[in-house]
Amino acid sequence: MVRDPLPTWSEPLNISNWGNKCDPPIDRPWLAYLNYHAQPEMIMAIGRLLFPTFIEYGGGVFLEINFSESRFHDWEKKIKAIEKIEAVMNHVHVYDLFMTDNQIDEASFEAVGDLLMHTWQSALEKCYPNRSFKVSISNTEQDYGPVVSFHSS
Repeated sequence: MVRDPLPTWSEPLNISNWGNKCDPPIDRPWLAYLNYHAQPEMIMAIGRLLFPTFIEYGGGVFLEINFSESRFHDWEKKIKAIEKIEAVMNHVHVYDLFMTDNQIDEASFEAVGDLLMHTWQSALEKCYPNRSFKVSISNTEQDYGPVVSFHSS
């Protein structure tokens, strides 16, 4: 029996193509690609992105990377419901995580968003076992690429 905590994960097309160009083609190119291109420090930084630090403030839970008290109070003046403040402050545009001129398949950005959604849900459940959250991803015409967000539910 196979159990996969990331059931929608698939190997990125660029990595599959990279592995298929090798002679002989590489089995599990994603693992060989990491071995060839990644360093431990990069994996540690990616781990922090996937399993972020949270800050509790004003009855809400916030991504540490997006939080400031002044920003919270600015939103609190405009929006009274803590869940709505969380939703506004706890969003990340996946495009903003990558500064590259490389041609990247749109499906890879969407897959990163999906991965963030799943890992943030897991991190929130671990840190707040008695609290419920809605973690979501959107990618509409109004969005700037995939956007991952969460709020209390």
